[in-house]
Amino acid sequence: MGSASGTLIGTLTVPSTGGWNDYEEKSCSITNTKGLNDLYLVFSGPVNIDYFIFDTANIGPTPTPTPTPTPTPQQSQNLGDLNGDKQVNSTDYSILKRHILNINRISGDALANADVNRDGKVDSTDLTMLHRYLLGIISKLG
Repeated sequence: MGSASGTLIGTLTVPSTGGWNDYEEKSCSITNTKGLNDLYLVFSGPVNIDYFIFDTANIGPTPTPTPTPTPTPQQSQNLGDLNGDKQVNSTDYSILKRHILNINRISGDALANADVNRDGKVDSTDLTMLHRYLLGIISKLG
């Protein structure tokens, strides 16, 4: 598996059938397979293969992967409140603008509260939304 000299996953002895175009059905089990791989048939003598198939009748069901739960981020109760004073005002707008311009970076609760549109990133869209909120164009953040 993987290359002609890769992992051996099965062997099959193929005796002579008496003629180059005389075929017999043969089978073997394979092991140690997982995922999508290139399969190489390697022979130690003359052999003529008409075709080969994988019989899925003896394959167990593919286990259903257990999803890894993604932690739900704490929903901030203070969207837009970047300085922690429990108010959303022009001071918060200035803090967000300075963060976006890389003048003063924010972190922690302030950074979580700066993502006012809840898209997982803090950018100019959040600044625009905060500005619209402060002007009364929109009535809530989030």
